[in-house]
Amino acid sequence: MGGIIFIPLLFVLEGFADGTNENIQHIQEYVLPDLIYTTLRMILGVSAVSILLAVPTAYFVANFNFPLRRFLEKANVLPLTIPTYIMGFVYASIFSFTGSFTKLSMLFFTPKEIFAWDVNVLTEGWLMVFLGFALYPYVYSSSLLHFSSKNKAITEAASTLGVSSMKRFFTLILPLAIPSILGGTVLVIMEVINDYGAVSYFNVKTFSAGIFQAKQMDFSGSLYLSALAFVFISVIFGSLFVYRNMKRVSDKKNSSDFQLKQLKGPKAMLFSFLAFLPFFLGFVVPVAQLIYLSFFTPKSLVDEELFSTTLESFRVAIIPALVIVIITLLLLYNKYLNKGWKSSLIANLSTLGYAIPGAVIGVAVLGFAFFMQEDGDFYAWGIESLFLLSMAYVIRFMAVGYNTLEANYARLPDALPDASRVLGKSSFATFLRVNFPILKFGIFTTFAVVIIDVLKDLPLTLILQPFNFETLATKAYKKAKVAESVTDAAPYALLLIALGVVVSLVLMRSNKSTK
Repeated sequence: MGGIIFIPLLFVLEGFADGTNENIQHIQEYVLPDLIYTTLRMILGVSAVSILLAVPTAYFVANFNFPLRRFLEKANVLPLTIPTYIMGFVYASIFSFTGSFTKLSMLFFTPKEIFAWDVNVLTEGWLMVFLGFALYPYVYSSSLLHFSSKNKAITEAASTLGVSSMKRFFTLILPLAIPSILGGTVLVIMEVINDYGAVSYFNVKTFSAGIFQAKQMDFSGSLYLSALAFVFISVIFGSLFVYRNMKRVSDKKNSSDFQLKQLKGPKAMLFSFLAFLPFFLGFVVPVAQLIYLSFFTPKSLVDEELFSTTLESFRVAIIPALVIVIITLLLLYNKYLNKGWKSSLIANLSTLGYAIPGAVIGVAVLGFAFFMQEDGDFYAWGIESLFLLSMAYVIRFMAVGYNTLEANYARLPDALPDASRVLGKSSFATFLRVNFPILKFGIFTTFAVVIIDVLKDLPLTLILQPFNFETLATKAYKKAKVAESVTDAAPYALLLIALGVVVSLVLMRSNKSTK
């Protein structure tokens, strides 16, 4: 079952086979250097913004008690419910000539002064900032876990020795947190490389944008770029993981009770403001803008097109979500029954698809379809029946289902398989009567999480969608990009975010109940 991940890899690597193709030679000479440099710049820029927003916030929340702290501890994860392409076009609309920023500025400045500023946010630098608003929770979550439970005894000892809080942070706490920060940064990098909607809207040429552009001209070019992107990702991730493991410190929790430092007065208000600022920029502002565009414009929030697109989106998401849940249950149950390196290896191989950008998987699945085309009209059937799209979703989001459900399997007693065999019960009977009642909430949560991730996906859907087929994600993107109407895109974007928030709240409740 885990071997399904090798299907895209095999057909992606085929892109290196046709090196004499004139289109590929043109890409190598004129296109590739710019794609590499731009992608690296985006990775470094977005990672820097994410770290600057996340690390101080996580440290404040983990070590100090101030107004709104408990709320902000959870709220700073919510920007992840806003897809990067939505974050991009919403902020672009805010700073447009007719956007909210201009309208608010009219209250304090004359139109001549405002237009003299010449604010243009459709640039690579501003896109780094906006993507940082959407992706910093990855770094925040991993950093918060470290600051909350790791190496408390060391920092307390330094405090006892009279080391100032500023020096203690930069010379002791921050270096120890580097592995955790890098863990979140890896996820940020994955999202930056995977993004197509935002970079396309801002006209920034990253690997994903290059793959889409090459696909429109020559499939061999897109296959070649996909192969390079896969190698590019492998080198970056390999380097990061080696460095992270070299710098890893003890993960043992401190046994002593750590008390949050109580803040009062202006200092407490300052910390509240600093911890609230990332959440404000990454969630409150874009959601408020979308609500304003949806409810306070002549456009109707609920219409027949929105309703039909929502139904179509859920229809296409349910099947891959079911497949992922079933495969995940089989993998985890096999790992639970047969503890060993083989079962763990199979399970880990199945989750590698999430590290591959959606555009690369989409091109690889197309390569698979063209290979199968020799025996019949497989490509046309695969596109029209949504088989290829569902297959790509399963490959891409298997890790999401696996990681969500794995935490629930950790709650199962290790003695159950042996007790089941002693009582003469089959593994299947044990699963239905004992394991399933414990896992059913986790199974439902996993199903919901996968559906939301499928609904938000853009690159895969754009590559493999049949004619006249739209999802909430593609509809929001096309209305904002092609029709140049963020107002028309707002209801679709707002619905996607609302669904993501609901699932996030369910996950928070699930995590709280398992502690």
